[in-house]
Amino acid sequence: MATGSAAPYSPAWLRYQRALVRAKFPPTTVEVVSEGWLGWSYWITDRFGNRYAFWVAFDVDRNLWSTYLLHPAPEDIRAPGLTPPSAHDIHLYPDRELCLSRDIGCRSIDAAYARSVLWATGISCYRAGAGFQFNVGQGW
Repeated sequence: MATGSAAPYSPAWLRYQRALVRAKFPPTTVEVVSEGWLGWSYWITDRFGNRYAFWVAFDVDRNLWSTYLLHPAPEDIRAPGLTPPSAHDIHLYPDRELCLSRDIGCRSIDAAYARSVLWATGISCYRAGAGFQFNVGQGW
């Protein structure tokens, strides 16, 4: 899933990231290392009752937190009467990475989490036929 590279993390940096996750992420969040990438997996339920799972991991090549959609499968994201969405329409790349900023990822793990929650609301609106609500006036 992730395409950049992972690197060793300093103990202080890792303690700080873990503290942010404990303070700001859902209590069921799990630390996951995949192919050398350190990240956290979490589920959210949006305001419409839809459930989404994400994995956020640090990409040392871009110096950003990258967020990936684990559930639902991208092919299950459809809006009534529309053709399958493009990556631009729904801010979701074919590798399941969310586009959460002009740089794709976020500078901090808590910003990545907050924007993934907003993305879930936007995609739920899209799935209901209202369009992706955060495309209007994008001035990033």
